[in-house]
Amino acid sequence: MEVLSRDLGADKHWITCTIEDYDAQEWQSVFKTEIADKPDTAVYKTPEYDPKDLL
Repeated sequence: MEVLSRDLGADKHWITCTIEDYDAQEWQSVFKTEIADKPDTAVYKTPEYDPKDLL
């Protein structure tokens, strides 16, 4: 949280972070809705892999 707060210039009070574990099959739909379907302006770092490679 310290790094996010510092690098984003935002108080830790306003930052939320989650970590969730998915198997390769579950990740396919999560990747689509949470990354692939989002506009480029909403994705901080574009993935450099194809999630299908995990199957």
